Amino acid sequence: MADVFHDQLSPIPDCEFGPQIGSWLPRKVVFDPSGGIFVADYGSASLNTAKRTVDHHLFPQMFLISCILLFATPIFLCCEVGMDQDASYWLGRRVLLSFLLVPCYTIVYAIHTYFTKPGKNAIMFSLIGSCIVLLYLSDTTLTDSYEVVNTLTSPECHSGKKAEIDGQWVNASTFFSECTARLAARDGTSQKVAAQRYRMAECAGFDSFADEWAYLAHVEEYFQCAGWCSSGAQLWSRQKASNSCSQAVGRYIQDSVQWRLMQVTCYSAVALGMLTLLMIFVAPTIW
Repeated sequence: MADVFHDQLSPIPDCEFGPQIGSWLPRKVVFDPSGGIFVADYGSASLNTAKRTVDHHLFPQMFLISCILLFATPIFLCCEVGMDQDASYWLGRRVLLSFLLVPCYTIVYAIHTYFTKPGKNAIMFSLIGSCIVLLYLSDTTLTDSYEVVNTLTSPECHSGKKAEIDGQWVNASTFFSECTARLAARDGTSQKVAAQRYRMAECAGFDSFADEWAYLAHVEEYFQCAGWCSSGAQLWSRQKASNSCSQAVGRYIQDSVQWRLMQVTCYSAVALGMLTLLMIFVAPTIW
């Protein structure tokens, strides 16, 4: 019996948290009604508490990284569409709102760090809310793109934004014809030769219309096209044209922009379904 009581002050081995917790802690002697005696460490409860505290301190970082890994790709695709010159010109830039999710994750990280425990509402907002936001932005933009593609690839050119751009192209073509006529007279050549030799940027007075015709210059250079609603003369580019520019832009939105938006829409819908099931069946056991 004396040996047992003497063991109260004996040191116990250091635990995984180091010598600050668990070393030289007194032991509690408990008498069993059946006559036996066993010894329990006071330090065991402290060790469990310390371990739970460490786990809580790691949760904000782990959850922040998880959100970034889950939603970095769809956010990047949305921003890519929003910053695309042709997509933003016809579909707007609302998909760029998806980038606001990143500072939201930072705010949730700060909330978890401050309260030192997982927040149910913050977690649901970060996961379910992100899926809903991405799904809404991508799906509405994708829906608008179908109408835009139909308009751009249609032979009709009588109203709307497409007709306005066609009017700008007619004005630019008239300006270029007058310019090449003056240059032909100066050089002593035909206007046809001057039209092949010179481009819009070489015409005097073009700078005053540069902003108004900037988009036309961009699509002609980028898509190697000529004209707008129908094929016409090249005014800016020297590369061989393959089609009218409205057709080229329409195919680009259909093949490239819609594909990226479709990826975000499908990913967000699948993630929303899976995370909803996770919240219903798994999350209640860990709150």
